[in-house]
Amino acid sequence: MRKPAPHDRSRTRVSLTARRAPEAVAAWDAPGSAFAALLAEFGDEELRVIERHLRRSTEVGSAQAARLRER
Repeated sequence: MRKPAPHDRSRTRVSLTARRAPEAVAAWDAPGSAFAALLAEFGDEELRVIERHLRRSTEVGSAQAARLRER
């Protein structure tokens, strides 16, 4: 379902309705399987490194975005 954001007319809020949920789940079947296969190629230690990298990248990116907003 789509409806305008209450305080910003340039944005639209999109929400999943129960009736359409099976379509959303089905749309992620192929990508989900592909990502699961990708992750299966890595051992536990490698996955910990990947997770640490993703978390730190998010932290650094968020800090840089905040720095730009403060200008």
